[in-house]
Amino acid sequence: MVTALRRFEHRDPGLPDRQGINPFTQRALTLKGRPPRTVRCDVGVDGNTVVTCWTWFEAGVCTAGPHRQIEGFADTTGADVYANEFAEDLLTDGFREEGAPPVATEERRGASNPSPPVNDPRPLTAAIVEHCRGRAWFGSDMMLRFAAPDATERRRFKYETATAAEIDATERQLDFPLPRLLRELYSTVANGGFGPGYGFVGAVGGAPDEWARDIAHAYRMDRDLSPRPEESDAEPGAPDGSPPLHDEWPGRVVRLVHWGCAIWSCLNLRSGRVLRYEPLHAKSTRAAMVVEAVAFEGWLESWLRGEDLFRIGGSG
Repeated sequence: MVTALRRFEHRDPGLPDRQGINPFTQRALTLKGRPPRTVRCDVGVDGNTVVTCWTWFEAGVCTAGPHRQIEGFADTTGADVYANEFAEDLLTDGFREEGAPPVATEERRGASNPSPPVNDPRPLTAAIVEHCRGRAWFGSDMMLRFAAPDATERRRFKYETATAAEIDATERQLDFPLPRLLRELYSTVANGGFGPGYGFVGAVGGAPDEWARDIAHAYRMDRDLSPRPEESDAEPGAPDGSPPLHDEWPGRVVRLVHWGCAIWSCLNLRSGRVLRYEPLHAKSTRAAMVVEAVAFEGWLESWLRGEDLFRIGGSG
């Protein structure tokens, strides 16, 4: 029986339809709004396992879920620690716990002209579009040197922005929601195919890579192809007790940018950290991952400043 059940919700008030200008044709266009959206996550402990259950709602109607995830641990202490860390990550991501007292907020001055919240991703995504427009290249950094003069990416992003249906399909296949910044990147800039390295892997319907169709497909393959703890006897570690060569792909870590030579920048959707994955000389999957940046936002800002993310994140 699941015990210590805790419920968390993240509410997005939605957006009305907005009028704008197409940056490529300079024609007026209507940006379709989105209805109010709620993401619910129930976290429970069942002995030495942690059960999380995700459900999505739009305008009060369930659109996906419930989707369950189960993580197993050696003992109940490990399960309790993981559940508490998971809950802290949800609170950091803007979720509110059911039954918790409301958070006191200072009354905002100048309500007629409110400033955007600190974690508003729109200025950063707008800066990315301007960065691409300023150098007349809307593709990946690695492909710029090989691009033909008439390449599509010299005029516009190759992939359109992701639709709400494509974002929802991605989250359903992942069994957990995308962080707000990544969702905005896909839905307001382009559905992958641009950025550092060989470009961002897209959401459903967006830019693929040599490993998978999209980030959800890659994550499902990584999780499905890696052994679970109960399968560890099939591939024992070395006599000195070191872990097996192929261990379980960590939960809620998605491949984001490929650098070539089986090197990836991955995003931990729980902590927001960017991880460098270099498996060729590592003894285990987790040993092959090191922290490349403590925050996805800061990592993107470094790229906009022209910093060499590959050298910064590399082990050499």
